[in-house]
Amino acid sequence: MMKSTITYRIFYWVPNTLSGERVAIGLCLFDKENDRFNIYWISQRELTRLQNIFVFSSKEDSRDILNLLGGLKNSLKSQAFDSRFWSYLESYWNGIIQISDANKLLYQGTKEGFEEKSEVIRKKLLPLVDIKRKRSPGRHKTLVTYFEKEVKKKKLQDKVSLGTEIPEHGKYRLLQSIYFDLAARNHQLVGSAGFDMALKTNTLTKKAYAYFEGVQNIKNVEGSGNFSFVLHERGKKFNLGKKSDVGFYDDFRYRCKDLDIEVIQLDELPDFVNNLSELEDLRPLESVQN
Repeated sequence: MMKSTITYRIFYWVPNTLSGERVAIGLCLFDKENDRFNIYWISQRELTRLQNIFVFSSKEDSRDILNLLGGLKNSLKSQAFDSRFWSYLESYWNGIIQISDANKLLYQGTKEGFEEKSEVIRKKLLPLVDIKRKRSPGRHKTLVTYFEKEVKKKKLQDKVSLGTEIPEHGKYRLLQSIYFDLAARNHQLVGSAGFDMALKTNTLTKKAYAYFEGVQNIKNVEGSGNFSFVLHERGKKFNLGKKSDVGFYDDFRYRCKDLDIEVIQLDELPDFVNNLSELEDLRPLESVQN
C-alpha cells in the first residue's frame, strides 16, 4: 500500500499572556497530494468551561476566536494551510492564539487510513473535542425511500452515491455543504438534491443560494455537470398552492434555468433514475473525490 503524508498543526488558545499558559483548542490535518482535510475544534461548551477555570481570560475574545477558527462566515477552514491565513491570525489576535509548527507523519494512503490516523492524533492531542459530528442537512425519509427504491430497481447501488454530502473542504472548495440525494459520474458529475418546498421562504432562499453557489464551484472545477432539483413537499408531490410563495417559485425556476439546473417533480424520479442507468462508465461520487 502506498504511503502518504499528513501535515498537521495545533491551535492554542492563550488565556493569560503573562503566565504563558495555553490550551489546545483546534487541530488541522491535511494531505495535499490526495486533497484530504480534517479539522477539529473544541465546542463552545468546553470553551466556556475553560473560561471559568482561567479567570483572567476574556469571554468575548474567546468566543470570537472560536467563531473565527470555525470559519462560520468566511470559510476560513479551507484556508487553514495558506500562509496568509497564519499571518492574519498572528497579527490580528496579537498573541491570544498561537499555532504550532507543521508536523508530518506517514499513513496508509487511503481515505479510511487518513480518517483513522486523524482520529488517533485527535485523541492524543485534543482530548477536549466532542467527537460527535454535526448532522448533515437531512432528507425526508419518504424522499430517501423513493430514491433508494428506484436505484435498487435499476440495480445501480454500486454505481451511484445516495445522500452524499460534498464538504466545504473537499475537492470543490464549496462555501457551504451541498447534500446530494443521488450523485454519480459519467465524464461529468450528475447530481440531484431534494428541495422541500414546505419550508419557510427565508430558509428556502438560503438553501437555494447555497446550492446555486455550489453548482457554480463544481462547474468551475469540472468544466461541466448535470444537476437537478427534486421538488417535493414533506416527501409528497409538490403543488404550487396558496401556501407557496409564487414570487420565490418563479425566481427559483428562472435561476435554475439560467444555471442549466433541471427541476423535476417527485413522481418524475423513476424517469430520472432510468436515464441515469443508461449512462456508461457510471461510478460513485466517492471514487471521484478520491
